Amino acid sequence: MAQNQVSTLRKGLLVLELVKQNEGITLAEVMKELHLSKSTAFRLLTTLEEMKYI
Repeated sequence: MAQNQVSTLRKGLLVLELVKQNEGITLAEVMKELHLSKSTAFRLLTTLEEMKYI
């Protein structure tokens, strides 16, 4: 990862791209595809949903 990148933002955007490309993707699939813990994947998905991105 480049020095100037924000890791949490990067993860959130990767989740957003993945969800847009794979409608109906599950939490487990997001975890596996992006190598995220359950809690991280859940928090990112919940935040994106609450903000109406997904």
